[in-house]
Amino acid sequence: MKLSFACAGGTCASTNLARPPRAVLVGLLVSACSIFTACTTTLGPPTVVTSAGAVNATSGSAGLAGKFYTAEQAALADPDNTSSGAAMLARGFPLIRASCNDYFDSAGKTQRWIIVARDTVGAVGTLATAVLALHNASQMAVSNTAIVTGAAFTGLDLYTKNFLFAAENVDSVRTLVLNALSVHEEAVGQLGSMAYGPSLNALLDNQNICAPMHIAALAREAIQRGVVVARTDLTQGVALVTQRTDDQVQSDLGALLNPPGIVSSEQSGALWWLLKEASSPAERVQNIAPRLAGLPASTDPFDRTNPAAPVLKAAWSQQQAVSRLLDGFSAPTKEGFRSTIAGIRVFVAAPAPAVLPGQPGPVPPDFRLSRIRGASSTGRVSVGIGK
Repeated sequence: MKLSFACAGGTCASTNLARPPRAVLVGLLVSACSIFTACTTTLGPPTVVTSAGAVNATSGSAGLAGKFYTAEQAALADPDNTSSGAAMLARGFPLIRASCNDYFDSAGKTQRWIIVARDTVGAVGTLATAVLALHNASQMAVSNTAIVTGAAFTGLDLYTKNFLFAAENVDSVRTLVLNALSVHEEAVGQLGSMAYGPSLNALLDNQNICAPMHIAALAREAIQRGVVVARTDLTQGVALVTQRTDDQVQSDLGALLNPPGIVSSEQSGALWWLLKEASSPAERVQNIAPRLAGLPASTDPFDRTNPAAPVLKAAWSQQQAVSRLLDGFSAPTKEGFRSTIAGIRVFVAAPAPAVLPGQPGPVPPDFRLSRIRGASSTGRVSVGIGK
C-alpha cells in the first residue's frame, strides 16, 4: 500500500505501509458481521401501528394486517364511534401479538446459531493454535490465529449483550412478553368500548411491550419480583376498571335488546329486578314494566297488547342471555340495584304524604350504575410485575 504526502520542503515523498495480514481482516469481518446481526435483531419487531394509524398495510394485505387496516380505517372515518374502536382493538391486538411472536421466532433461531458458532470458534481456535505449534509455525501465524479467534468471540459477545438476554433463555423471555401482551389486552377490555383515539393509544401501549427496551425492563423486573399484572391509572385505580366493566355490560345489553342503541340505568335495574330479585306479579306490572316500556316489542319481556295491563311473556327468547349479562355487573352496581329495589318497595308501601296543589309529589329512588368522579373513556392500562 503506497501513501503520498507533502513534505516541509515542498517535495513529495511516499511511504510503503505493510498490508494488514489477511487473518486480521478476517477477524475484523467476523466481528463486524456479528455486530451487524445484533443491530438488526435488536431493532425489535416490525411496527404495526403509529400515531398516524396502520403501518405498511392496505385493504389488500394478506392475513391479520389487511383486516386490521380495514378496521382502523373504518374507526378513523367515524372517530367517536365506540363500536368501530372496539373492532379496531379486536383486529389490532392479534396482529401485534403475531408480529411479536414472529420476532422471537426469528431471533430465537439466530440465538441458537450463536451457541453453535461460539462453541465452534473456541474449538477451531484451540485446534489451529495447537497445529501451528506442532509444526513450528512463526509467531506471526500464531498471533494472527489468536486475533481471529478473539475478534470472533468479541463479535458474538456483543451480539448476545445487545440482544438483551442470553441465547439459552429466549423461550422464557418470549413467554414472559407474550403473557404481558395478554394481560394488557385483557385489562384494556375491562375498560369497555372506546373511541378511535383511546383505542389507538391502547394499541400503541400494547405494541411497546414488545420493544427491546421494554423487554429488558420487564425481564429484569420479573427476575426480581414475580408475575405480570395489569396496572390501571393510579388516579382512578380499581374504580375505573369497575366503571368500564359496568359500561360494557350496559352496552352489551343495548346491543342485545335495543340494537344499535343502549339501555338506560333504569332499564338495567329493572331487568335485574325482574330476573334476579324474585319480583312479585304486582311489582312486575307496576314497577318493572313501565321502566322497560322503551324496548322494541321483539325484545321486550312484556306483552303490551293491553298497554294498561302488560303481561310477562311466557317465552322470552332473550332471557338467558340477559341473565348472563346481568351477572357481569360490578359488585357495587349489583348492591346499588338491591338497595334501590328495597327503597322502591318502602316507597310503595308507605302512606302517600299530603301534597299541596301545584307542588311535585315524592319521587321513588332511581337505578344508577356505580360511578367515580372524573372518569372518562380515555383510561390507560399498562403492565408490570406483581409480587
